[in-house]
Amino acid sequence: MNENDALIQELAKVILEAVNMHHIDASTLNADTHLKDTGLGLDSIDLLEAVLTIEAKYKVKIKSPEEGKKHFQTLGTLAAFIKSNHENK
Repeated sequence: MNENDALIQELAKVILEAVNMHHIDASTLNADTHLKDTGLGLDSIDLLEAVLTIEAKYKVKIKSPEEGKKHFQTLGTLAAFIKSNHENK
């Protein structure tokens, strides 16, 4: 498992824990897993909880709703956002 895959699996676990979706096995999720709609099906409240948890755990900040929509599409787009924020520090 490479570094990106490890981050994606960690993100999956963090999000599932944050939104109390313990019935889903994080190991079945991958970079292409959508956070809304056909993927995990997170609603607006779930997304808010996920954003707050991700911001606290990974020390990143979503600055606007547009930025949130862009980065919280899939586990892969979220991992890329976190990695780019840590590389720019």
